[in-house]
Amino acid sequence: MTPNTTSHHAITATNQGCWNEPPNRLSLLPESSALLAWIVAFVALIALLVLAAVAPPAAHAQGSRKDDIVLGPTGHPVAGATVTVCQSTATGTPCSPLATLYTDATLTTTAPNPFQSDGIGNYHFYAPAGRYMIQISGPSISGTITYPDVILPADLSSTAAGNNIFAYGLTLGGSLSVAGKTDITGTLTAGSFNPGALSPSTLAVTGDECAAGPRPSVNVTCPPYSAKGDNSTDDTAAITGAINAACSTTIGGVANHPDVFFPPGVYHVAQTQGSSTTADLPTCSGLHLVGAGFTGSGAQFITGPQAEIAIQPGSSPSAAPVFYVPYPKTASPLKISPSPLTTRASGSTPPPKSISRTLASPPVPPPTPTTPR
Repeated sequence: MTPNTTSHHAITATNQGCWNEPPNRLSLLPESSALLAWIVAFVALIALLVLAAVAPPAAHAQGSRKDDIVLGPTGHPVAGATVTVCQSTATGTPCSPLATLYTDATLTTTAPNPFQSDGIGNYHFYAPAGRYMIQISGPSISGTITYPDVILPADLSSTAAGNNIFAYGLTLGGSLSVAGKTDITGTLTAGSFNPGALSPSTLAVTGDECAAGPRPSVNVTCPPYSAKGDNSTDDTAAITGAINAACSTTIGGVANHPDVFFPPGVYHVAQTQGSSTTADLPTCSGLHLVGAGFTGSGAQFITGPQAEIAIQPGSSPSAAPVFYVPYPKTASPLKISPSPLTTRASGSTPPPKSISRTLASPPVPPPTPTTPR
């Protein structure tokens, strides 16, 4: 203890003597350089700490960890059991093909597969989120125990690229909003699909399609009108709504009514009962009804394509027309059967005349004969 004490004091005295000596430029240079280097290192350390504080947090790993314990028939842990992890579609015992396991959640270094449980039966492994098959065999275990459909869930807090959510079924009670890009390699089935913008390179529709309009037309079968055209449903309200929508459309402040389109089908319209004098279906100036398809039978090319509005007179139909068509309005090709259906030229005084088959544009009057010279 005495030499150490003496040495300590000697060092202290020497240091004190150094600072008490008159300044010597040559003797202070090494110490000044060391002090400067220390200051530079300290400043660099502070800068690194500041950068670490303001830098964005590192992305979470993209792998998932599976922890479990092997229990024997008596419920006691089994040490040294063999654990084999295979892909979900694996078959056989031992199963094949094997899954790729990793040593940690970064999924950079592969781990052995199969592997053994520890001395108290515990085991764990890392793998991408998904579905796996696990087989276990070993001491006190009869044969091989197979666990199919073992799910490794994704780390939902991870922002790392590739940390996708794997789902074999997804049922939403509300809405799904996607702010970025969505790639669908299989089939997307939706009862209602309302994208803000849809720009596919190709679009194949295997069922029905419709556009509510108003451009290019108002389709009576499209929501919110939803006419059926099935030759049984009363489509009066649906057709009324579609016609009213077309009649109320303006473009640039000018009344510019789109076509009202009837896809192939037979649309039932119920005639008003009693003493009503108001037409059952609305109308407006410039209205154009367009039908498609063909109903009935007949020779090819004889009859143009037609959808049909089938009037249902009921037990006490009113004398009012089902559809009142003052000129100019057209319906081509649209079959309306049976009567009553009325039309008249604008400004005419004679009573409306009844037509019972296809409603079309007013006929062109024949040319006025001229007297030959």
